Amino acid sequence: MDKYLKIVFCFVCIISINAHADFSSAVKDYNEKKFPKAMQEFQRTAALGHKQSQLNIGVMYFRGEGVAKNIVDAYAWTVLSAEDGLADSIRTKGIISAKMNEQQKTDADIKLKELMSIYSNEKLKLTLYPKHSKEKAKFSYASFKAMPQPPRSAISEQFSKYELEYDIDPQGYIHNYTLLEAEGVTDVDKLVNYLASLKKYPQRLEGQPIWAYNVKYGHIHAGKGRTKQLVEEVNEEMREGFTPEIDWSNAENLYQHAVNISDSLISEKMQQHKTLLLISAARMGHPKAQTFTALNIIYGNHFEQDRQKALAWLLSAASSKDNSSLYLTASLLYDGKLIDANKRKAIEFLQQAAEQQHVKSKVKLAWILATEKEAEFFNPPKALQLINEAYSNYLDRVTAYETLAAAQASNEQFDDAINTQQSALNFAKEIDANIDGAQARLKSYQQHQVWRQ
Repeated sequence: MDKYLKIVFCFVCIISINAHADFSSAVKDYNEKKFPKAMQEFQRTAALGHKQSQLNIGVMYFRGEGVAKNIVDAYAWTVLSAEDGLADSIRTKGIISAKMNEQQKTDADIKLKELMSIYSNEKLKLTLYPKHSKEKAKFSYASFKAMPQPPRSAISEQFSKYELEYDIDPQGYIHNYTLLEAEGVTDVDKLVNYLASLKKYPQRLEGQPIWAYNVKYGHIHAGKGRTKQLVEEVNEEMREGFTPEIDWSNAENLYQHAVNISDSLISEKMQQHKTLLLISAARMGHPKAQTFTALNIIYGNHFEQDRQKALAWLLSAASSKDNSSLYLTASLLYDGKLIDANKRKAIEFLQQAAEQQHVKSKVKLAWILATEKEAEFFNPPKALQLINEAYSNYLDRVTAYETLAAAQASNEQFDDAINTQQSALNFAKEIDANIDGAQARLKSYQQHQVWRQ
């Protein structure tokens, strides 16, 4: 875990602790004397109500680090950070106050009111912080009801472990699958064919198709009947992880504790503890905690549903430039089913992830640019460039073929599009996937028509 230094204004006293994501980046930059960048990052987490970040901003204003010295701003930010009774803030507030004249104190009161109107706990409860609810979401990320077993010849008999990430389209079919982790895989081609076979199982909730993004599925296999024992050992490690005292200054630690607490078979008190851990990590700028918080708000899972608060957390996560967060936020913004649609912002986020070589974002962006009905988002040359960059290494071959065909057709390369789409159709038939959409697109290309969604 990366180390960082928490700024505590006790003259020049510094204390070392751990953190993650934006706050840790800010402190790392501060320690390297990159003060303007550190200030910018502290401001990002301060806007989420993170009190230590607010205190650090106050200290930097007082010292003139990255900004001009300003005792008025220093005092206002420090008082704001003391809202939760943070001992360092209270002590620092007294030190700064002793150095102020009456006019500066008057000006600081005005500045404080301005900050409180935006960043106080009371204000953030209205705009950002979700309300806890006893309700559990009816929707849960899809799990396979008839999961086929991976071919034994593709994985080690002694031990194998892999984690799969995928999306579910509006018809309930799996696509855009990627392999996040693979250990003990002996035949990648056979494993890829196995992953492709998952398209045969449409996901449904109460008889209706469901859709989702970035769903994760993990698989563990151990030889000599040790799989069950191995899973029990992992679960025991998770349980033991709650015995040490939680480090509330460490966003990654808080997030891991939160996600390891199951949503089932736990008390209401434990569930409240989980949501507190999650929100605390999110306030420190942890992008995965922020997206997890947003999804819980969207689906009403132990939080009251609120589209605007969910969007605020998603946008904050995307601002971290984390590829997974950019992709998820873009997907939700583009389809507009669970939060208000914003296609322009969605494409902007996908472009950022694509520039960071996130293959899944390249493929999705290529599809959008090749098929979008709105003229301002239709960009055939860019679509073809993106899918050509991602095509050869993309595990989901049906999606890869279909995206390439759409890009070719949008560039009026219809003969190529027909051949590529036929390959997509043939592959879909081999794995017994739904082929209605693939057939419709093939017919469109045969008629020299661009597929526009």
